Amino acid sequence: MKKIILFFSLVILLSQGLFAQEGLLGMKKKIILSLMKHPPMDVGIAIIHVEKKDTMLFNNNIKYPMQSVYKFPLALAVMNKVEKGKYKLDDKIKSKDSIALLSFLLEKTVKESDNNTCDILFNKIVSPKKVNAYVKSLGVKGIEIINTEKQMHENVDLAYDNYCYPLSMTELLYKTFFTQSLNQETKIYLKSIMNGKSPLRLGKYLPENVNLWHKSGTGPRNPKGVVMAVNDVGVMEIDENNHVIISVFMKNISLDYPVAEDLIGKIGQIVYDYYKPTK
Repeated sequence: MKKIILFFSLVILLSQGLFAQEGLLGMKKKIILSLMKHPPMDVGIAIIHVEKKDTMLFNNNIKYPMQSVYKFPLALAVMNKVEKGKYKLDDKIKSKDSIALLSFLLEKTVKESDNNTCDILFNKIVSPKKVNAYVKSLGVKGIEIINTEKQMHENVDLAYDNYCYPLSMTELLYKTFFTQSLNQETKIYLKSIMNGKSPLRLGKYLPENVNLWHKSGTGPRNPKGVVMAVNDVGVMEIDENNHVIISVFMKNISLDYPVAEDLIGKIGQIVYDYYKPTK
């Protein structure tokens, strides 16, 4: 009922022209209008423009299940251990059924969102509890990593325990790529395993010359037809002096996966159109 009230309240606000201003409110208005084409749902968005110091939030007060987005902070915690000399990327990591290079495990986990390699990293390199502690040591609050992929597979509702607020994830991306929390070599490596404009979500409508370092996450559909989560977070590099960090989370939605993914793509397009260089 609250969602329905919020939906019609936004319609009234827009009709009164309160979002008709230029600037960030204008961009926010376009995003809200794109959301209003669909049934009311929980969508959280946080945007930070690095150089302009802009911040835009929408529905940031909700806990969103990260799903595979949490493999990004996992990769950060692993690379922190690499930086400290506890591991090397070419170290061979033994698991119950195989031996693989640490770099292979990271790339499979982040690039391909492989759940098995994710749990090998949790079990052999850094536990969920220690990933949580590392994220908090960076000064980022509002991200909780509790359960492994195996635990979530056994009980899908445990995925709600692995949550974040959109701004928290956006701040973590900022800390990763735009502060001195990691060395340059680590940043370059993380960009390499997060690089690539997916044809489905944030990168769908971006021009070829725009770089995108991102991590997506997807939840299952329950018997009632509700999708737990469709997410994408990342850094949009429009040019070397024009970086936008954006996190989009959807929770308990009734949309089909392709529709939800396209909506995230359209949000990415709106953000790009706002920050792209003017001729």
